[in-house]
Amino acid sequence: MTADAAPPPAPGIADEIMRRHAGKPGAESRALVGVLSAVLDAVRSRGLDPSPSALFAALMAALDGPRALDEPQVRGRA
Repeated sequence: MTADAAPPPAPGIADEIMRRHAGKPGAESRALVGVLSAVLDAVRSRGLDPSPSALFAALMAALDGPRALDEPQVRGRA
């Protein structure tokens, strides 16, 4: 690494969850990876960075119902 190069970013929470649970045979791990993959797809499809805040908002919106995903805050236009 040169003096001008930034350090690599720390892995995010989603990366850490995937690292710990991807490929594990348990039903809970498979469900967790499946839900996380769907949430990541939803967040990225709205042009948002999958930050912990964005993932939390997407999960809460999903619990609130399908209409909540169309709210301006979730679409990134707050």
